[in-house]
Amino acid sequence: MQLSEYEMTAALRGAARTVASARRGRSKAGDPWERLTRLEQYTMLTSLGDQILPVLASLPDVEVPPGGRASYTTQQIEAAVAEQVDPSLGRIKRAVALKTRTVLVQAALESLPPRAAEEPDLESGPDTD
Repeated sequence: MQLSEYEMTAALRGAARTVASARRGRSKAGDPWERLTRLEQYTMLTSLGDQILPVLASLPDVEVPPGGRASYTTQQIEAAVAEQVDPSLGRIKRAVALKTRTVLVQAALESLPPRAAEEPDLESGPDTD
């Protein structure tokens, strides 16, 4: 799937916010992501990026209209995740890795911003009329 750097970052941050909410619970007021230190945010983004970004890159190309978001079936996401999971894992560890990464990728895809309209051709230069 062709995603821009902005879309990848937004997807990764969305998945990280989901994980932060699950880890910290909702006992305190405010956003759990915002309560993390910058180092904790960086560490979480790095570890999630290693798991999520290769899967996002391996998803099949879909046509996304301007203002829309890419959508995939659970089977398509599971297939992309299965390609990335280490085959040497045991049966139970592999099943857990497949399920958790599938949920993470789904959270990331839900966080994608709407697709912007195509950028104008910048190589031709500005109009001088």
